[in-house]
Parts: sequence; C-alpha cells; structure tokens
Amino acid sequence: MILSISDFPNAEDYDAIESSIRVAEILAQGVDGANRQLEIKEYTEIFELQSTSFTLAFYPLVSVSEVYYRGMTPTYYDLTYASAEWVEMAPDKYTVDTDTGEIILKSFAPVSSIRPPRMRGTKPQIKIKYSAGIDFTDNSAEAGAIKSALIELTNQLSMPSISQGVKSFEIDDEGHKTTYFGANESSITATSGKNKINSLLDFFKKYQPRSYAFR
Repeated sequence: MILSISDFPNAEDYDAIESSIRVAEILAQGVDGANRQLEIKEYTEIFELQSTSFTLAFYPLVSVSEVYYRGMTPTYYDLTYASAEWVEMAPDKYTVDTDTGEIILKSFAPVSSIRPPRMRGTKPQIKIKYSAGIDFTDNSAEAGAIKSALIELTNQLSMPSISQGVKSFEIDDEGHKTTYFGANESSITATSGKNKINSLLDFFKKYQPRSYAFR
C-alpha cells in the first residue's frame, strides 16, 4: 500500500482506517481515478513505426531498460540487417527524455519498398521496456501531494455516514451510491450527487495512461 497506519497518528480504530486506506487506494488507482498503479512498475509497449519518436503511456518515466526493433534497418540504404525477429537496439541509437516520456530514434528507418521474403508481412515495430511511477519512499513534492490526497480520501471514506454498515459502494462521474445493511438482511440504498470524494478522485485523473498502440 502507498499509505500506512502511521499516516493517521490520531486514528482510534486502526482496523477501520486500514480498511479505508485499501478502499481509497483502489478508488484512486481505479477507472474513476488514475486507472493505473501509481507506484513504480515495469511496462512493455509495442509501437508500429510511423515516426521516429514515441511517447510512452505511463509516467513519470523512471528509466528505459531495453529497446528492441524488427522490420527495420539502421539506415534507408542498408537492407542487409532488416530482421523479422526482435533485435535489441544499441543505447546510442536512441535518446530518452524522462521529462516528457519520449523516445527518439537517431538513425533507424522502416523497410519500405524492397523487402526480403523473410520480411514480408512483418510490420516495422519498436518494443520498449521501461519503468514508470512514483517512488513513495522519496520525499518529493509529487509523492507528498498524492499521499495528501489519499489521506483526505481515506478520511472521507472513514466518515460514519459512509463507512458504518456499508454493504457496497459505487462511484461514477455523477456521484456515489452506497448500499447499507438493513434489518432482516434487507438493504437500503442512498445516492449522493458529485461531492468531495469525486473531487478528490479528479486529482488522480492526470495520471491516467496516454493513448498508445499496445501494452
């Protein structure tokens, strides 16, 4: 988890807070929030070669570990090295912009007109393996802002009007719907319009993945 009990020094019911932390992190990283894991994770993306620069889907970018290519050549003039299999690209053949999450190829180009038999049907592609996310052990401003938002979201979910006797909790862009346990195992449903919880989840949407070809 991103948060821990130690982030709530004044908590009286640690079990309830721990449960609310889990729900808060699920919501923050779910489809109504970031729609991704916020902690550092390894990803692999495959792009069809339509340009010499590629913007990775997940950010902040921590590092690029490996770049592979197939259906490509070092230059337009040398088709000898075109490969239908994945070939690791030397680090000096591309640059990485960690601020924008962009990978820029220096000299590789797609095979276009003349394609050996083993290359037919193989689209020029780039495969990039990288790590992206937030290091929450670091005292950066970004990590602090995310933790603060999660703490506030946890506190909202811990409020008695939301947490006591809850059977299910659903949230969307319009608000949230809470179903409570009632007498004789019946249930009572209460619906609320867009509120503090929705506003807090809006904060995490800026971390949603960018569009791309394949994950």
